[in-house]
Amino acid sequence: MNTLQKDYKVKAANNGQKALDIVHSDQKPDMILLDIMMPEMSGYEVIRELKSTDYAKDIPVIFISAMSEAEDETKGFEMGAADFITKPIRPSIVKARVATHLSLYQHQEELEELVEQKTIELKNKVHDLEIAQQAKSNFLASVSHEIRTPMNAILDLK
Repeated sequence: MNTLQKDYKVKAANNGQKALDIVHSDQKPDMILLDIMMPEMSGYEVIRELKSTDYAKDIPVIFISAMSEAEDETKGFEMGAADFITKPIRPSIVKARVATHLSLYQHQEELEELVEQKTIELKNKVHDLEIAQQAKSNFLASVSHEIRTPMNAILDLK
């Protein structure tokens, strides 16, 4: 899409299967702009395939289509599309929506990474607490034994 080539690295595919091949090769795309009516495979089939894989399920998909009925848009959203733009497009609107969804996607990625880091830190702290709890239990058992030993000797003297 010429509208975006100045600001983004764009890869184009002229059918659904080629789009899937691009997604699963090279570098994972940050966003996918997808038409519904394509040769060989519809945009609906492509998004169904994308959303069924762990690798691509979180990539935002924006449908850009001449299909402008409410049912088409609803179906796109129900299948996991982040947005739906009807043709003819207005380049400024496409740019704004792409920028918005890229920003949201990047923030989501950052939050997921932060959650993963915090989860690891929490697991490490739980492990450290378990070790400290075991050390405390061992210490208390040892102290209890040491206190009872002289008491047993005193009790035996009587």
